[in-house]
Amino acid sequence: MMTMGNENDFKFVMQNFSDIFIGLRMTYGELADAEDTPQKLKTSVYMYIMAEAGEDIRICDHLLTIDDKSKTYDIFARLKGKFKVMLPVQITDRKGKEHTEFREKVLTIQQLVGDEELKKQINPEYMMEYKFSKLHLGSLPV
Repeated sequence: MMTMGNENDFKFVMQNFSDIFIGLRMTYGELADAEDTPQKLKTSVYMYIMAEAGEDIRICDHLLTIDDKSKTYDIFARLKGKFKVMLPVQITDRKGKEHTEFREKVLTIQQLVGDEELKKQINPEYMMEYKFSKLHLGSLPV
């Protein structure tokens, strides 16, 4: 039986003392309008990312289309965060039957953008969150 996810799954901005977590199914407009988004990040999203991608594209969809020369890549590289994604893995059980399991993998922006084979494996629906340190907000070009 397959259960359908809520449309608000992985649409969040959360903070603790040292880190910020962003759900990757948000659009850039939702990220910029979210109450918990730090002001410096909002400004970078408005000035650079939304100018490049628009406000209605989901973050997870856009990340699979960028290259290492884009402004979006530069913003995520400066934040030095990690993306949490689920990747399909073929498993053979004891009876010899193959089935697909999903394993969590943590990637940097360099790994995500640099590996075309990996990009083909990633379904945008299985991209969950981006985590980065608040200390790296100071490196944003604002």
